[in-house]
Amino acid sequence: MSTSAVNINTELAIELTGLTKRFGSALAVDNLSLSVKPGSTFGLIGPNGSGKSTTIKMMMGILRPTTGAVHVLGREVAAEAVEIKQRVGYVPEMHFIERRDVPRNARTLRVGSA
Repeated sequence: MSTSAVNINTELAIELTGLTKRFGSALAVDNLSLSVKPGSTFGLIGPNGSGKSTTIKMMMGILRPTTGAVHVLGREVAAEAVEIKQRVGYVPEMHFIERRDVPRNARTLRVGSA
């Protein structure tokens, strides 16, 4: 689908409305609403387990919200996750990498191998 056929609101880079995510009975994100204008610097800050990574995963279409809506670059994530991923970079957490062991990390990631 071409972008000319889609009504894209470019006034906001990110818009979260009533975003909630539950994992069973555990509440990970609770009714989060926010908006970020294009060109802004934005960060999520909070303690471990506060829902930062869960929120980012919902913004990228990796996780579906329990309730609420996510728009990135004027597109609805639930309907257009592929198009968003073509325009946004996301590097997930990699817990298997050991910070002080470069040779092991290189072997794990197969850096330099064909």
